Parts: sequence; C-alpha cells; structure tokens
Amino acid sequence: MKTLVKLLLIVFIAFVILSFAHDSYAQNAGTKLKRGVINFFTGWYEIPVNIKKDYREQGGWGIVTGPVKGLFFGLARMGAGVWDTLTFPIPAPAGYEPLMKPEYAWENE
Repeated sequence: MKTLVKLLLIVFIAFVILSFAHDSYAQNAGTKLKRGVINFFTGWYEIPVNIKKDYREQGGWGIVTGPVKGLFFGLARMGAGVWDTLTFPIPAPAGYEPLMKPEYAWENE
C-alpha cells in the first residue's frame, strides 16, 4: 500500500511540475514520458522483430542470431525507457534525440 501511495505521489508531483511548465517543454516532457513507459514495457518486442529481420537477411541462421540480437536490443530499449521515464521532468537540450532509433520497437519492421 505504501508503494502505491508513493507512486501516486510521484505522478501527482510530475503533473504539477508539467502544469507550470512552458507549453513547448510540457509537450516534450510528455512525449519523453510516453516514450519511456512504452519502451520499458515493449522492449521484449525486439526479440521477434530481430528474429524476423535476421531470418529474411540470413535465412535459417537468422533463427539463431535473431533472439540474441533481440535480447540485447530489448534490454537496451528497456534501459532507455527507464532513463526517459526517470528524466522526463528535466528539460531536454536543444537538438535532443531519443536514445534508441527507431523510437519504438515496432518501427523496425
């Protein structure tokens, strides 16, 4: 129960901070938060995407290399998601780009 209260408090504080932010910053922060949460929860999707991609490029050998690459990229995507989620209240510098390209795992297809 205490964890839920802490989580709700963090979300409330984040929304209060964003409500006082400049419009363009609030949009960037919201985008960064959304991207972070989505990438954290969908990082596993890199595994089937990389299996499919490697199978097309390498044939049967892609069934072996795809899961390895997918696991690596999935963990990296989840880490980038955690980073974006934790740092969304901090203003992004000019020219900031997402840590992972493409922004979301399903854009690899």
